[in-house]
Amino acid sequence: MFLLRFFSSHVHDWRTRKVRDLSVLGKPLFLFVRVYRYRCHNCNEVFSQTFESISPNKHQTNRYREYLYEMCIGSTIQEVSRKEKIPYTTVERIFYSVAKEKEKEHLETLESVLENNESH
Repeated sequence: MFLLRFFSSHVHDWRTRKVRDLSVLGKPLFLFVRVYRYRCHNCNEVFSQTFESISPNKHQTNRYREYLYEMCIGSTIQEVSRKEKIPYTTVERIFYSVAKEKEKEHLETLESVLENNESH
C-alpha cells in the first residue's frame, strides 16, 4: 500500500462501510465494504484504504452518484428523492457535487484543447 511516498503493510485496523450501489431488480443494493486502515511508520499517521469506485468518505458508489445526477437532469431532485427513497438533501448534495466535478472536468478539457490549439 502506497502512503505519502512510503510503503506500509501494517494494518492498523479496519472498518466496515455501508455503501449504496445501483439497484438490482428494483431493490436497493448496499455493499458492506471492509476498509483497511494503515499506520505510516515514518509519521505515525493513520490512512484509510481507497477504492476507485467509491470516493473517500462517501456512502454511495461513484456509479450510483452518477445515476442520481443523470436522473435529476431529466426530472426534479424531489422526484428522484421519492423514487430512490433517500432524503431530498442527500440527492441535492450529490447532484451539486457531481455537477461541480463535471464542470471541473469540462474546464480541464477546454484548457487542454486551447493549449493544443495555441501551440500549433
